Amino acid sequence: MPSSYVTWILAVLLVLLLAAIVKVVMHTVRNGEIYKGHKRPATFDFNLIVIGAGSAGLVSSYIAAMGRAKVALIERDKMGGDCLNTGCVPSKALLRTARLVAEARHAERFGIAKVETEIDFAQVMQRVHNVIGKIAPNDSVERYTQLGVNVIRGEAKLVSPWEVIVDGKRM
Repeated sequence: MPSSYVTWILAVLLVLLLAAIVKVVMHTVRNGEIYKGHKRPATFDFNLIVIGAGSAGLVSSYIAAMGRAKVALIERDKMGGDCLNTGCVPSKALLRTARLVAEARHAERFGIAKVETEIDFAQVMQRVHNVIGKIAPNDSVERYTQLGVNVIRGEAKLVSPWEVIVDGKRM
């Protein structure tokens, strides 16, 4: 093996070693700064506290509860978050209706001579609410409580690396 290859391999190993050392030093510095001035509690109320019952919060709570962890899920508004209530689900329901109307208006492409469409916005919105209503039980307080998740209504405030306050109660 030529000496240039050995030099190159040693250089790569040295860079990797230096990167590892920097990572350890930065981790130590960060931890020191984060935990400075905060006392770690002797015991914890929960294994996991999840803030927000949106898509990520619901999945995290579900997985932890299935692993038999003691979980608190804190939500200040509606279960399901933006995705269920104002974002993904309602927008996809509206898009499906719009796609159907667009296809009907171009029915001749499909061999259909003529299709008349009339949009009733109130009915369209009722369908959107029905779609949300079908999914909502999967994201409900009742379901997550049955799964063993302690669902807490209120606004969470992080007060230390280990503590959260919800409506004056420290966890």
